[in-house]
Amino acid sequence: MSSSPKASALVRVRVSVNDSSEVFLVNHAFELVSRSVGPLDDAVPPGLYKVKFRHGDLLRQETLVVMADATTIEVPVPEEFSRGATFVSASGSPAPPAAVPTVGPAVEIHEAATRKSGAGSEQALRRARATPPMRVGALSITISQAVQAGIVPGTGVRLLDERGRQVADLESDSLTSSGQATLELPDLRPGAHRLRLTRPGLDTLEQTLVVCRGWRTDVQLGMRNYALYGDSDVWGADIADATMLMVRRDRPEISTDVVGYSRVVKAWLAGPQHRIATAHAQRLVQTSVDDPLFGICLGHALVRQTELDRAAGVPEPRARRELVRSLVTALLKLVPGHPDLQVLRVWLGIWTKGKFAAPPMLVNSWRILSAAAARHAGLVPANSVTAFIADRVWTSPTWLIWVAPDELVSQPAKSRASRAGLIVRLAKTQREHPADEPFHDSERTRDFSDLERVVSQTVGQIAKSDDRPRATAEKAMRRLGVPAATFDRALRSLVDKLKA
Repeated sequence: MSSSPKASALVRVRVSVNDSSEVFLVNHAFELVSRSVGPLDDAVPPGLYKVKFRHGDLLRQETLVVMADATTIEVPVPEEFSRGATFVSASGSPAPPAAVPTVGPAVEIHEAATRKSGAGSEQALRRARATPPMRVGALSITISQAVQAGIVPGTGVRLLDERGRQVADLESDSLTSSGQATLELPDLRPGAHRLRLTRPGLDTLEQTLVVCRGWRTDVQLGMRNYALYGDSDVWGADIADATMLMVRRDRPEISTDVVGYSRVVKAWLAGPQHRIATAHAQRLVQTSVDDPLFGICLGHALVRQTELDRAAGVPEPRARRELVRSLVTALLKLVPGHPDLQVLRVWLGIWTKGKFAAPPMLVNSWRILSAAAARHAGLVPANSVTAFIADRVWTSPTWLIWVAPDELVSQPAKSRASRAGLIVRLAKTQREHPADEPFHDSERTRDFSDLERVVSQTVGQIAKSDDRPRATAEKAMRRLGVPAATFDRALRSLVDKLKA
């Protein structure tokens, strides 16, 4: 049986990458021996290793032989991992590091586009002009060309404000060049805007794009074919795989590491890869945040891992929660109104006075918010967009996407009873239904929506063992994980349908 190497047999290995590059040291058995964000300095036993470098979505690896007679080894670093970050413009082309103001031309482009697109966008422009310059944000959306020839990248894509009013139509307002459609809105009122994608013969999809004061939100979209098997091609912007980041509004250039990490952080959220997210979060807390959205995503990757640990019965490391708290504190100084950041505060137990009338950007934010709003009704206002989407969420591993409701403001409910009163009525109706016919297969429930049906089934199951209506409602909301406003709307609607 072999013994562990003595401390004197260890060899110091140093890898002097730049502060935002990652280094992974893997031994001959494919075991991760050491890792770092920024320079690596560690002592390892002699042997054969792989040194892997990552900078955003750029990957390289080199073979390293650690000899027993060595004391310190300086590992050669590829140039792209040793130098400072280069910069690219919003369109992806190289740009000098010095900031070059582009607000004036961009305003002229947007003014020309809004004149062409009609009154709705012109009104949005007037609203933006009325906002003091220091209180505005910016938004840039780029859609690449589809593989299919003849497809206009911006087809069916519109930007709406928080009230559902059109701000821009990317099919007509964007500038198309080199197969890309680009929309630049340099003076946009901060808030939660909605990107809407309309596809012929398919559901209309929406997602939130948050614009913060003093920051520009950059959205990069590819194209995908949404056609079902055997149908004709239906090309549209691939909003589910969007790459998003935030940069200072007065700086038109974006560093390559910011762009690269905004791509890979999506995988860290879906995984989640909490170890590398932890390393990056620690670096951001100790240094500075170049991209607040990247920091928010790191926080959610750590929270997601905690939720998975809880489900598996694994205790949460106290250090992880404290790291999330420190990261949130740093980000609050930059983008205090960002809903996905406020959701992290809710997760930490720091209740916000604000309400989530607009849905957040991340799927993980929705998980946290919907569960919290089941216990605290005031978080999600009734008849808000957030209250309407619980049963309309569309598949995406990272971004919260939903099927757009036909009408956001519901018709006044006929039932004016309290939540407990509605529970009593529903439970009584189910008990009195003929035993030889399943209630939810009967004609009376034919017009139930999917959400109404699952609310009715859940209430019925719980009411069999708990005849307390308030407790039944609370248990049902926790089990379903939907906001109280969403639960109440579905409950009133289904009771109205049973009375009709």
